[in-house]
Amino acid sequence: MEFTDTSVRVPAATMMIFGSPATLSGGTQRDNSVRINVAGRVNMENVQRSAANVPFGQSLRGSTDWKTTITLRKRVADILFESTLQGIASDLPPPFGKAAADALPLKLERIVTGAQQDQINVALGSIVSAQLQRRRENGQLAVDRGTVTLGGGVAAEPERKGVYITGGLKSFNFDHWLAISKAALGDTGQGQLAGIDVKFGTLDVFGRRFNDLAISGSAQAGVWQMTLVGRELVGEMTWRSQGKGKVTARMKNLVIPSASPERPPPSIDKEAPLELPALDIYADNFQVRQASLGKLELTAVLDGRDWRLGIGKVQRLEDDQSPARARQRAHPLRRPGNTQLQTGGASPPHGLRNPVDRAVSALDGRAEHRDGA
Repeated sequence: MEFTDTSVRVPAATMMIFGSPATLSGGTQRDNSVRINVAGRVNMENVQRSAANVPFGQSLRGSTDWKTTITLRKRVADILFESTLQGIASDLPPPFGKAAADALPLKLERIVTGAQQDQINVALGSIVSAQLQRRRENGQLAVDRGTVTLGGGVAAEPERKGVYITGGLKSFNFDHWLAISKAALGDTGQGQLAGIDVKFGTLDVFGRRFNDLAISGSAQAGVWQMTLVGRELVGEMTWRSQGKGKVTARMKNLVIPSASPERPPPSIDKEAPLELPALDIYADNFQVRQASLGKLELTAVLDGRDWRLGIGKVQRLEDDQSPARARQRAHPLRRPGNTQLQTGGASPPHGLRNPVDRAVSALDGRAEHRDGA
């Protein structure tokens, strides 16, 4: 390292970072900033041994080259990290899975924009681009506003408070991402999601696959208003976050498709308390797989590990004068995680994962009983 009264220069230096060799060089620039270049190769096993809490680290393996540029101006540092990720294999759900031989360019940038604020820019191939503006509050930096673009393009400069997601993906498995995100990140997520306008070729949620689905909506005072337009879903949905939350849906078309062909997400602790919202659903046209059941009114409330499920009305479109009604049991079964529903001859469903599956099972039985009467 070489010093003068006005400059510093590092011709070449070597070091170890996460157990792998790296090189460092740099010096004072013409604008009096100091630029430091660091480059090396990282091995994911070494990273996991050195930093046990790396998000999604268990899903990544292999080694890849990387480089970082640090620019120092007036005692603040801007940082740019880049890697092709070639050599890293990812077992993350689509669209973030990849073979080791595939390149998926990653760019992370931190720019100091003020005494108490900075901006984080993220780009991962053509999958996602983001600009997140952070502000220091109570000694910690928190996301104040941001934009996230899915499926190509560069995220726009944030103009409003909150985080807004736009764009689309060919496929997305919400069940898998929810499971691994809780394991990897816990409840440490920062930033208030304020709006979405996204499209999915396929979306897997609650173990079901929905196709060609567009979702748009925004949040105000803890209440989400969303519009859904797709092959199986057409209508409006409201999400209220108070307490365990409540989903209210008024649908023109509600089709419960067959189970997702994807492998199920990692199993959850069956004894852990469930935190799922209450449901209030109305549909003009309700269909289970290939069976059209007409109109539907459904409510469901989680009580401990038991669902209190009520089907207020299932009314065929061709027989509006003779609606078929299902009666709700006033008490849950003793066996945890189940709900008993009397459906006029249908056997009560047992061991199902969520109220959607329970309703589907009950209504399947109701339809078979009615058609065979």
